Amino acid sequence: MSKPSMFLKSALVLSLTLCWAGALTKTGVGFAKTPSVKAAPEKAQNKCANTTDAEIVAALNEKIKADKRFDDQWKHINVSSKNRVVTLRGWAKGQAQVDDLIKFARATKCVKRVISKLKPRRTLGCPPGLKPCGDTCIGKDEECNPIGN
Repeated sequence: MSKPSMFLKSALVLSLTLCWAGALTKTGVGFAKTPSVKAAPEKAQNKCANTTDAEIVAALNEKIKADKRFDDQWKHINVSSKNRVVTLRGWAKGQAQVDDLIKFARATKCVKRVISKLKPRRTLGCPPGLKPCGDTCIGKDEECNPIGN
């Protein structure tokens, strides 16, 4: 086969392939269509860019305070946020409350990730031989002098 006829044959195959591909694109068969969706406004795309860690902490604290199960536990739970990564520290009455606190944090707007350092405290009060002093337990014979008082 001569070079000119090989060239013509190749050109014909290429032309037919392009026509076939164009027909498939029009019918939506065989090729992924590029959606013609308008880009969302920049504000909508970056709605969390202006959310501060303090706002995240405040929102999560509001959720916790709204739940009556945690009324006597606020001073045992610490919420912090850095770069929208929330860390929960302290203890709650049981594993169910710990799990709920983690769910609250995950459901808070603009939170990227949640780190839980929470521990369940299965019993309230002090163990035998100790008495309460502020948020801690001390020996029954010790004098209670919390720093905050």
